[in-house]
Amino acid sequence: MTMDEKPTEENPSWFKKIRKEHKDGRILTYFPIPVWILRTMNTGFLDRFRRFARLAEKALPVIAAIGVAMLFFQVWLAGTGLMGVIHNPPPAQLAAPQNILLIPGLNQFVPLTFGVLFALLLAMVVHEFAHGVFARLYNVKVKAAGFFIAIIFPIGAFVDLDEEQLKNENWMKRVAVAGVGPYANIICGLLVFLGLLVLIGFNFPQFGLLGFLILLVIPIDQIMGHRFGVLDHLAFAYPGMGLHMYFIQFLFWFGWISLMLGLSNLIPVSPLDGGYILRAVLDRVMAAKSMKRFEKYHITPTKIAAAIMLSILAIYVAMYAWIALAGA
Repeated sequence: MTMDEKPTEENPSWFKKIRKEHKDGRILTYFPIPVWILRTMNTGFLDRFRRFARLAEKALPVIAAIGVAMLFFQVWLAGTGLMGVIHNPPPAQLAAPQNILLIPGLNQFVPLTFGVLFALLLAMVVHEFAHGVFARLYNVKVKAAGFFIAIIFPIGAFVDLDEEQLKNENWMKRVAVAGVGPYANIICGLLVFLGLLVLIGFNFPQFGLLGFLILLVIPIDQIMGHRFGVLDHLAFAYPGMGLHMYFIQFLFWFGWISLMLGLSNLIPVSPLDGGYILRAVLDRVMAAKSMKRFEKYHITPTKIAAAIMLSILAIYVAMYAWIALAGA
């Protein structure tokens, strides 16, 4: 169909074709250039986990409590992080704009390899799959699920939840659905790193209790020139490496990216999962009878959440600015 042709029933416009496919519930492919989106509205496979709904209901208070604890942990982490960089500024490279986002090849600490790309994709799939599963466990509708694809390579995943329904759910369910994505990433990261520590601990007893911290800083220290010797091989390719090392490097990056993705998503700033957790908790707090007296001052959960989010953002901006200035 050319640009001059008008859509008809026999020859509908490209947009109408897309809309029809969307309504029919079939797999939909379209491209807001340069990324394709492959998605399906057939998300019934998530209902297979509904058999665990009763168990999820019993675990709900614990999952919600972890979400609240993570809010306080993130605030503490931001404050101590700012104090740490003021007293002991790290190299200015850490604050370079390209290193803020976890994009392989752009971030100079994360190499662009198939192993790293697959590890990133798998970490995002785990994250979104956890959101989808727990949404169905708490009877929240999942409208769609799919992948983001650059040319022919999957680069991300998503689940599209019924946001209006979720807003009307119990605050604990809102916290749980928002929090399980990061929790799943953190659990995967810890399990992978624990496995790596067991595998390499026999050869490197100096790891000790600091093993997790050493694993986390290997990419950064290798770029900075503070080499751990053969431990660098966990993260970066080297001449003559065997096939088993490609698998080990994939495991390393899957663990590393999972931890980074999980922890960063818990920062209480929208549109991150931590922002949704913060809003759900504030809605519950402000709904208490003892808080009604603040309504006359026009203090709302939205305004409090905005103030907290702006404060957290200000701390992180100050942190990166201080690192950049200290290294100038």
